[in-house]
Amino acid sequence: MQWFLAAQLIACRAMDAARAGDPTPEEGEALAEMIAALDADCRSRGQAPLPDLPASRPLDTLAVGYLTLGSRAGTTLLARRATEAGCPLPRAFELPPAGRAWRDFRARLDRVDPTSHRAQRIVQDARAGFDLHRAAAALAWTMTRDDAHDDFLRQSEG
Repeated sequence: MQWFLAAQLIACRAMDAARAGDPTPEEGEALAEMIAALDADCRSRGQAPLPDLPASRPLDTLAVGYLTLGSRAGTTLLARRATEAGCPLPRAFELPPAGRAWRDFRARLDRVDPTSHRAQRIVQDARAGFDLHRAAAALAWTMTRDDAHDDFLRQSEG
């Protein structure tokens, strides 16, 4: 879980820093809330400060909104599965579900002409956002794997 939370925090901060424009009304403060919750989760688990991951270019705000609200919807599913398994939930999993905001945001995207330059940019920037997540996962892995290995060794000795 530590690796996942660290990776999400690194990626969310990178998207926030790269966002070109203000969040849409549907997204609102969703990304800021995620960053705050993930930061609190990482700190409460003793995570060392995490580095910034710069994006290669600014990201269209609709691409960032898509990734943010989509992630929030996915986290709702993860929270349900973790609860069913009896696992304690990190704060980031307890954020309110995207629900209506996600539906309204998708309707906003549907109003973008799919043949427009903006639509092409949104798709390219969403892919760049997924690339940020992959890079964040790799970076977080290098920062948390030693801790996970040490925890495993302590548990197997005990």
